[in-house]
Amino acid sequence: MRRLMERLGLTVNERKTRIACVPEESFDFLGYTVGRFYGKDGQPFVGTEPSRKATARCLNFSPYRATSSPQCPARLPSYRGGN
Repeated sequence: MRRLMERLGLTVNERKTRIACVPEESFDFLGYTVGRFYGKDGQPFVGTEPSRKATARCLNFSPYRATSSPQCPARLPSYRGGN
């Protein structure tokens, strides 16, 4: 792997790099968790989902904060669908 990465002009971070045995193990890569998941019918499959860290980052980011200021209203605007 090291030779391939060198040919691509990339370096491998030895402290962060590990070999994962998918589907027994999962790993996070570029904001996604790769591993074994289960479909609606209960059948396992190898797939991806947003990582917990990425999900938490999205949930914590909001232009609307709990404190009120001209730039950040105290509440989210409400939306009512329908008629």
